[in-house]
Amino acid sequence: MLLLAQIINFAILFVVLTKFLYKPILKMLADRKNRITEDLEKSKNLEIRIHEAESAQEEILASARHEGEKIIKQSEKNANEIKNAVIKEASSESEKIIRDAKKQIEDDRQKTIGELKKEIGSLVSLSVEKALGDVADKNIQNKLVEQAVKKL
Repeated sequence: MLLLAQIINFAILFVVLTKFLYKPILKMLADRKNRITEDLEKSKNLEIRIHEAESAQEEILASARHEGEKIIKQSEKNANEIKNAVIKEASSESEKIIRDAKKQIEDDRQKTIGELKKEIGSLVSLSVEKALGDVADKNIQNKLVEQAVKKL
């Protein structure tokens, strides 16, 4: 009888422990296992997203570098074009100034030569008049002056 009482006690203890202790512990372990699995999946997803973000960041940086280089090259090209245009304009302006100066010099030279011819003509005329005096008439004097001026 004692054996039967111990078997019944063991069976009751087994049922109570199974129902109130074993099943909740198994449920808690299963829940914990599920949470760990979910956390691992979330961790993997986060790693993938981090990797994708890093890749996107590298692409954006590469694109930004490329655009920056492109802008720098375009700026250098524009600066060279502006420099060449300024040099060309300065060159043409200096050529114009030189042409104008040469023209002015030539005009002044021609003017000076004309004045010298007049002055020499006057001097020759005076010299001829004094040298020939009353010997030659005015027509001969004028011809001699014209010939002297032409030779000059």
